[in-house]
Amino acid sequence: PSLEWLQGQKLSVEITTRSVSWSTYAQALFIGADDFSDYLFPDNSVNGRHHQKTISMYLGLDLVEAISVAQVARDRVSMDFQIERKQLQNNQTQVQTAIKQATESLEQVERRLQLIDSGESVTIDPAYVGQLNQHVADLTRRFTTVASQHQSLATQITQWQSDLASIERESLALKEAAEFRVFINGLTIDRCPRCEQELQTVPMHEEMESHTCSVCHGELRRVPSVETLEILRKDKESEAKKLKDSIRQMKKDIAQVTKERDQLNQQLEQARAEFSDLARQAQAGFTEEMKDLLGKRGYLQGQIEQLKTQTLEGRSDRLQEMEARYLVLKQVVSLLEEIVSNRYKDLLKTLVQETATLGVAFGVPGLTQVMLTEQMELLVKQHAAQFVRYNNLDVSERLKIKIAFFLSLIALRLREGIGRHPAFCIIDAPGSGEIDQASFKAMLAGLKEFGNKHGENFQILIASTRSGLEDVCKPDQIEERRAGEKFF
Repeated sequence: PSLEWLQGQKLSVEITTRSVSWSTYAQALFIGADDFSDYLFPDNSVNGRHHQKTISMYLGLDLVEAISVAQVARDRVSMDFQIERKQLQNNQTQVQTAIKQATESLEQVERRLQLIDSGESVTIDPAYVGQLNQHVADLTRRFTTVASQHQSLATQITQWQSDLASIERESLALKEAAEFRVFINGLTIDRCPRCEQELQTVPMHEEMESHTCSVCHGELRRVPSVETLEILRKDKESEAKKLKDSIRQMKKDIAQVTKERDQLNQQLEQARAEFSDLARQAQAGFTEEMKDLLGKRGYLQGQIEQLKTQTLEGRSDRLQEMEARYLVLKQVVSLLEEIVSNRYKDLLKTLVQETATLGVAFGVPGLTQVMLTEQMELLVKQHAAQFVRYNNLDVSERLKIKIAFFLSLIALRLREGIGRHPAFCIIDAPGSGEIDQASFKAMLAGLKEFGNKHGENFQILIASTRSGLEDVCKPDQIEERRAGEKFF
């Protein structure tokens, strides 16, 4: 299945969805380096988002895709909730200040309107009429200029597109002349230039076969050298490229001019409508001051309502809804993980028991039990103490447990036919700097016991400069090389 996860920085609005596939999970099969250990046994790194899905896919457990979808939905809601709440908390001081200022301004506007209502009726201010008239004239002049510019650009791009078509035809003709060593100008001639009589179109291949021009019926002229034609063709292609770049830029310019023209047209229509409405305003006794005050009152009222929606009180319902969705999705993920754990309880138990057995054989000191949580987190118990996380073990113990875990996956595949492990392992210099010789020999003994137990339906390649491989492998299974020699 195609599984997804979310990526984003803490308290950042940038959240991206990432898809992970077998190309990513395949890295977890490489056990020769500590770099990839976190794919199966995470330490709160980004790889921790994959390990549960990785192990589930290797074991062939169902509901992996359902868990992935639920986790993506849960993480998205969680990130949205955290960002929303943090932004609201950070903006409360500014929002409350803005509400106070807008309320004070609204009170001043209301008082001024009351004074005008109680005074004498006046007419439209003549100065405002003149300003509006000038505004309409300015908008008309700007609109005419931009519309003319738009028309000029449209005409220019049409001409360039025609020129580009001609250049491409000429380039094609030069290419054909170079290929066939016969000069064909590529012009499409369907009528006689003298008498306008329609000419029959002859396919190019017929001209090539007959060696005769379909227009003048003369013999096609052979081209002695194609070097000049190639130079001309490259010049045409370069010219065509430059013209295409110019056309692309011209299209952007046209889009910008079109946007500006439409905006000016909208502004012009609004100004004309307002100018036409002056007579009605004069009859109603509106002054420019009252008109301005009414506009301010509506704006301030809307601003106050909008600011209230940005307060914690105004967004409480939204925050509660987001938090409830997160809790529901969190519970869904937990239930799905519990279902998987219960459904495959015996399988997972066999896996960890096999891992513990091999870990003991490899010489992990005091190992008594290995456990996988519902989140597929590996826990280890030593000397009857409490369980500890895999990444809290020392380096040599992690190496032994890691190899034991992968061999357990192979054992399940061989014995039960479960999972997708390829039953193939390459172990490169195991424990070269992490374990001593005694522990290394214990690991080899465990590998030998594993081989005796599970037959020959698997393959493990081990590279080491230490002695001891001859005690595990048959003579025909060992290859030795001197320093500097290659195996492959």
